[in-house]
Order: sequence, then C-alpha cells, then structure tokens
Amino acid sequence: MLLSVQYTGTGALILTVYLDHSNNKNDYIKLFILFTIIFSFFEYLVGFTLECLFAETWWDYSYSKYNLSGRITALNSFLWGVITVIFARFIYPLIQKFREKVIYKIPYTVQIVLAILLISGILVDFILSCIKYLS
Repeated sequence: MLLSVQYTGTGALILTVYLDHSNNKNDYIKLFILFTIIFSFFEYLVGFTLECLFAETWWDYSYSKYNLSGRITALNSFLWGVITVIFARFIYPLIQKFREKVIYKIPYTVQIVLAILLISGILVDFILSCIKYLS
C-alpha cells in the first residue's frame, strides 16, 4: 500500500517538473501522447521491479484486452493520458498559485531543510515497507 502511494506521487512529481520546464504547457495533445507513453513505461517498469524484488504480482491486467505481460493495458495507458491533461489543465495551475502564495515566501534554507526532512521520511517509509514485505 505505501509503495503504491509513492508510485502515484512520483508520477505527479514527474509531470509537475516537466510542466515547470516546458514551453508546451497548453499543448494538450502533445502532453497526452507523451505522458501516455512515459507513464505506461513507468507503470511497466515499476510492476516489473516490484515483481523482481518481492516475487509477487502487485497488479495484473492479463484479463484485459491489449495488455503487455499483464503489467500495463491499453485502457489504463489511455487513462494515464487523460489524467495528464486533467492535471495540466486544472491541478497544475493550483500548484503554481500555491507556490506563489506560500512556498516562495518561505526562506530558501527552510525549504531545503523541509525537503530533506520529507525525502528522509519517504525513504524511511520505503525501507520499512520493503522490510515488511520481504520478511
């Protein structure tokens, strides 16, 4: 459970970083195609890695038409594209406003310390989750 939450958050982070540096924030067709491919590859890679690490299948799409090794499916890949467009159109602008109103007013040194603490917490959570599932 904890690992799947981190997996989802990682996708949102990847998309946010891309949008921060992209000149094509409003080219929704390009975003749809690009992130359908990126997130499908990411989902496949995460599924494969989790199966190798834990010798368990965490999700299985083998029952779905047009699946690849049961790790990804055409429908979910399409939905990754839809979610990307929704995120870019509606959620990302809220993130930008939040940063302008709150984050950018926090001193840079405090931002770094908070980032280190949050990343440390995520790493500890990840390690404890791995220990739990490997034992």
